[in-house]
Amino acid sequence: SYHVLMFGPVLSRAVLATAFVAMTSIVCAGVWSFGFGAALDQLEKRGRADLALAASRLTGELQRFRSLAVLTADRPEVSALLNLQAGDNVAGLLREMADKTGSLDILVVDAMGREILSSSETIGTDHAGRPYFERAMDGALGVYHFVDPRYKRRVFYFAAPVFAADGPVPGVVVVAVHV
Repeated sequence: SYHVLMFGPVLSRAVLATAFVAMTSIVCAGVWSFGFGAALDQLEKRGRADLALAASRLTGELQRFRSLAVLTADRPEVSALLNLQAGDNVAGLLREMADKTGSLDILVVDAMGREILSSSETIGTDHAGRPYFERAMDGALGVYHFVDPRYKRRVFYFAAPVFAADGPVPGVVVVAVHV
């Protein structure tokens, strides 16, 4: 009975200390979990805002090149080139436009899909059957993106039809953009 009296208070203190440590651990885990969740919520909101801003900038940037394709297709020099008339200094014009706008390349493509002229002076890609080209040949703006082996990077293509005064679309202006 002497041993029971001697170890009784020590045992009850050990149980109390263990209970205190357990309760403190549970409270700390709850506070940490709540703080971590609140921090993740803030991080998620900031991430969504950053993503929306980046998407808006990308859309604005791509809109600029879309407009470039349409405006270039309306140039009389491009129509003259596609109608096999002398397109005076169209290569220089395309090169200047590509340099000023930051385009990767600006191409003039005939109705068969063959490149007639390129601002980068590299001609050879056949565009027939590609979605952006076919859509432009139907009279609408064609847009497409893929990793192009020609440029060895992801490229957005904007293809605008060149309208003839009296007949079908004679060709397409393609603006290649690396974003």
